[in-house]
Amino acid sequence: MTSANQPPAFAFDFTRADRVNWSYAGRKQGLQGQPMTAEFFVDDRKVADQLASVLPPLMADAVDIASAAHTADCLAPRTVIQSSNWSRNLELSVCVRCPEQWSDPVTKERLERLLAFLTEDVWHLAFVPRRDSRRSSELQNHFAFAGSSGNGAEVSLFSGGLDSLAGTAGRASECPTRLILVSASPNPQQRSRQQSQVKVLREEFGAPISHVCVPYGIHRGDEYTQEPSRRTRGLLFLIFGGVTALLAESSALYLYENGIGAMNLPYDQSQIGADNTRACHPRVLREVGELLSLVGGKRFSIHNRCIYSTKAEMLRHSWIDRVRGAIPFTFSCDGFPVRAKGRPQCGFCTSCLLRRYSLELAGLGEVDLNGYLQDLRSPSFRPTRHQLRGLQAMDWQVLGLERCLADRDPWHAATIRFPGLRVLANDLSLNEQGAPARVEAKLLRVLRQHVADWPSFSALRLLNASTRTLA
Repeated sequence: MTSANQPPAFAFDFTRADRVNWSYAGRKQGLQGQPMTAEFFVDDRKVADQLASVLPPLMADAVDIASAAHTADCLAPRTVIQSSNWSRNLELSVCVRCPEQWSDPVTKERLERLLAFLTEDVWHLAFVPRRDSRRSSELQNHFAFAGSSGNGAEVSLFSGGLDSLAGTAGRASECPTRLILVSASPNPQQRSRQQSQVKVLREEFGAPISHVCVPYGIHRGDEYTQEPSRRTRGLLFLIFGGVTALLAESSALYLYENGIGAMNLPYDQSQIGADNTRACHPRVLREVGELLSLVGGKRFSIHNRCIYSTKAEMLRHSWIDRVRGAIPFTFSCDGFPVRAKGRPQCGFCTSCLLRRYSLELAGLGEVDLNGYLQDLRSPSFRPTRHQLRGLQAMDWQVLGLERCLADRDPWHAATIRFPGLRVLANDLSLNEQGAPARVEAKLLRVLRQHVADWPSFSALRLLNASTRTLA
């Protein structure tokens, strides 16, 4: 490999608990220079407060490692000139309380492999003893209050998106036990919307629902060039949820992500590397569960309850009507919050479109009319070429799936066109300890339902029917 094709290399020093120093060793002179410094934070006091407990050292380390990986991911911009430039070399030195355990070759390799799968980068981790004082979540006395014990509670992630609202509403309507919802928030707007949804859930179902929200981020983050893909964000959320579940003496963490979103197949042929997030991929859920098993000293697992449902199917259940007032507080946009007053979602990215299409199919389109920078569903909307790219990409994907599903061997055809499907099915079979053929059949059902529903989306009028051909 020539030096011109070498991926950019970043070295991050997290030996201070709340500060990172880093340098860049890539080709572009403009991105090199003196080492840079940034301060970051993760406030997990709410986890300890909610469960009237303190974080044991290994759990606090897990939070710090995930936070360091996510901070490094944000501060290391990719240089995509060709497909070989998607990847980065990321070296991290992280201070932890239990360096011997984390430096164990098997544990270290497992972490690096998980990060590589999430981001398609090369990760090198080193662990040094932590010298800073412990966080308040590890120190302070926590006063027990009614419902503060986690015994018997069920813990799930609560992102603030539409899927998490729908899944949580369904669970609250049928589950007699206490629910603990775990959110992570990099900004007050997300936090406020998450809290508003939880308020509706509590009022409607009268269920014992606790909400743990963990703020995190980079101080004065706008001052730094940041990588927008942020593929480690899912790991950070899963660690927050897993640590909360372990403190609640639970052996499982649940999440609600529709099957199309969890599969996250390429929308067009321009997508390279980890262009599509793998946060809910069954391999990630299994490997983070195994990591948390080591942290908690017992078997731990993570389950996506909605992997075999489309988003529209999740929204067709009767309990959604009971929380329809919370729908406007949910957010799905890839760029949330868009910096436009009263319009925090762009309305034309693929995530916004999947959201609007699914609500429309479920008969809830009128609940979600506002808050978009651009409204592709409006009869008067005249989109630019850029604003149509998401819709065209989704249409390309559906046409490709339609062709595969019409084949004599639809699974084989689908995995040839979308090779990631085979990997996903294999990992699901491992997680469920089920027959691969059954998993494949259930995934095909989800894809067929998505393809059957797609032509009903009102925004398709913006595409000229005569040009709906495969790219």
